[in-house]
Amino acid sequence: MLNLFRVQFARSRSFRKFDHGAKRNNELYGSHEPPLYNFAELKKFKFPKYLFRGTKDSVVSERDFQILVDSLDRDTTFDHHLPEYAHLDYVWGVNSDVILYHKLGDILTEHSPISP
Repeated sequence: MLNLFRVQFARSRSFRKFDHGAKRNNELYGSHEPPLYNFAELKKFKFPKYLFRGTKDSVVSERDFQILVDSLDRDTTFDHHLPEYAHLDYVWGVNSDVILYHKLGDILTEHSPISP
């Protein structure tokens, strides 16, 4: 599925919902083309948004990541840069527990409605 998404993104150069083909798109989306994701809509939601990116990511370019960051509310968006991380290292990285998971735990604890 990831490869299909990468091909779709490369062809359209836009971040859209999955392209199922004209007939199925019409059924699902009401259009032959899949709709664009509208990240700018997230600006109106004032909850914290944490973005993590790696310097070795071959799926999301620095330019595309910056477009996403620029479309979000700066007051509630936090960008975490992970040197030497690739796209799947977030799940499979041998040091994800040290570099990432503790940070995620801290974020979830900080914003939990239930006191620890």
